[in-house]
Amino acid sequence: MFFQDWINEKDEEYLLETYNIRPGEIRVKLELADWLLYSSEELAKLLSFHPLIKEIVKMRFRLKHGAKEELLPLLKLKDIGRVRSRIMFKNGIRTITDVKNAEYTKLAYLLGKQVALSVKKQVGQDLTPEKIEIKTNKRKGQKNIKDF
Repeated sequence: MFFQDWINEKDEEYLLETYNIRPGEIRVKLELADWLLYSSEELAKLLSFHPLIKEIVKMRFRLKHGAKEELLPLLKLKDIGRVRSRIMFKNGIRTITDVKNAEYTKLAYLLGKQVALSVKKQVGQDLTPEKIEIKTNKRKGQKNIKDF
């Protein structure tokens, strides 16, 4: 039940209250489960259970990050964990193609400037300060005095 809650994105506070498992113990249990899944993957390869191998690899990845299956494409990006991928997912960025099509300003707002630049570089869009376009009238929040 603990592992099920972990891969369904329950936070460490919830796990502590529910299962009395502290953060250090969570890591130990996750490493043990990863080892068991790795062993299962190797056995599946030896026994030629090819459909099962794909599911085991997916489960190992979910267990490592503690995330639902819908976040897997975003978790493959460097510097993106389950929290940042969930933020992106909730804001309509669900796949690598969505990341490519997303404006830099939106990513910078969601993830921070440096992480947004890193993510854009990972998807093949090398952005330099000269290439970054900030569209006018897209700004949220306080207006300029000249707008009145």
